[in-house]
Amino acid sequence: MDNPIRFGVVGGGIRGSMFASVIAEHPRGELVAFCDRSPAVAESLSASFSVPVVSDLEDFFALGLDAVVVATPDFAHLDAGLGALSRNLHVLF
Repeated sequence: MDNPIRFGVVGGGIRGSMFASVIAEHPRGELVAFCDRSPAVAESLSASFSVPVVSDLEDFFALGLDAVVVATPDFAHLDAGLGALSRNLHVLF
């Protein structure tokens, strides 16, 4: 079997949780981490998905990801999207 695709999700709201659920269920997907600045959201995500949650994008990108799902509000897409692209990661919005 091929190596799984290692995904990280930026944004832990409804959209981020939905994407994470789909990734976790996919046979070729591996949910590696979330990035969210809210401590309350981070605690909930970590308990629900059993993956680390970081608050800093640089720490997030250092986790060896293949692809990033940006699930923040539209006005906040730029930093995460450009950060992922500048590291040659696949990006989904």
